Amino acid sequence: IIEQSHRKTAAKIMFPKGGASMKHNEEKGVQQEATAASVKTGRNSHKEKTYKMVLLAMLSALVIVLQLWGSAIPFFGGTSLCLVLIPIVVGGLVLGVKAGTFLGFLFGVFVFFWYGVIGNDGLTAFLFQNQRIMTALICIGKGTAAGLVPPLVHRALARKLPLASVFIASALAPICNTGVFTIGMFLILGTLKAYLECWLLLQCYYFDQLRGRACR
Repeated sequence: IIEQSHRKTAAKIMFPKGGASMKHNEEKGVQQEATAASVKTGRNSHKEKTYKMVLLAMLSALVIVLQLWGSAIPFFGGTSLCLVLIPIVVGGLVLGVKAGTFLGFLFGVFVFFWYGVIGNDGLTAFLFQNQRIMTALICIGKGTAAGLVPPLVHRALARKLPLASVFIASALAPICNTGVFTIGMFLILGTLKAYLECWLLLQCYYFDQLRGRACR
């Protein structure tokens, strides 16, 4: 009996209890699962960030290309097609408010430098020569508003009106773009009148030249 008690005591000292061992193994397994889950989450987060960066870069390039291509196509009243709002709206709805605002800001900066500073558009170049600060605010402001407002409206209406919110947000982009431009034109109405007077004089000059050639 004494020898059996000594063996039991030695076994208790050498080997831990089964419950404690199982608990330790369970804790170790939980830690391993948590580590694996965190690694997987980190990989997914990295892939998502890479995807967003690549998509944003593609949309940024598309903004510039469509602005250059659309400006080369004449439209009603001597204006040009504004296809550039399409990637701006898509970027805002898919990537979020920050991406949409960045794309709109990029659009405004490009319009300001390409048409105002470089002079590839008569009206923008004339405004830049006479109202540089206001021209910059109008160009950059209207583009930024076109990229900022649609994703905000879509976020507010997406739960109640998932499909209608997309159409409403898409319609707000040209409204914001044209609205800010119109407000800016009213603020510099004197400069706009001077431009229109110069434009009318130039058209009259061209008309007189054509009439003189026709009379000959």
